[in-house]
Amino acid sequence: MMALLFILALAQQDARRVPRNILNIPRCKAFDFSDEEFINNFRLSKTLAFQLIEEIKPFLEPKTTRKDALSTEIKLLCALNFFAFGSYQKKVWNDLPILMSRGIVSHSIREVSKAMSKNLLQKYVKFPDDQSAEKTLKEEFFKCCGLEGVLGTVDCTHVAIIAPSNDGYQHESNYVNIRGWHSINVQL
Repeated sequence: MMALLFILALAQQDARRVPRNILNIPRCKAFDFSDEEFINNFRLSKTLAFQLIEEIKPFLEPKTTRKDALSTEIKLLCALNFFAFGSYQKKVWNDLPILMSRGIVSHSIREVSKAMSKNLLQKYVKFPDDQSAEKTLKEEFFKCCGLEGVLGTVDCTHVAIIAPSNDGYQHESNYVNIRGWHSINVQL
């Protein structure tokens, strides 16, 4: 009888306890955003984001059986937000319903970037391989933007940095952008 009471007490205790890993699972409600909010945060439509998630999923699946591993969806949206704004400290933490540490955000960006460049780059980034295609592309660019002889463009963004010291090699003022904060202008 005493053993039965002890087992019941343990069962009651377990029922009240919330497993630690359930509390730590980052939940992403970004797909609950309106279409406009979603595009403002990720620079892609929800449809395109879903397609990208499905395409990159085989390369980003967690290599662990832990229940609290980040999903492909969260990793990709985190990286897309960084690609859109060039900073993860402010945007992901303040604007998105994703609670993650800097280290995890940074790791997600690196993992997504590697997976995309290794597995998707050749499929989507192509320059014409014959003169006819090159001519067509130049004409389309001219119609679109009024620029002659253009085959493609590259976008850059400012990535926030800690102000460098004025040590004779670096000049802090060289790293202040037009908005007044320290950054490096990079191609992503």
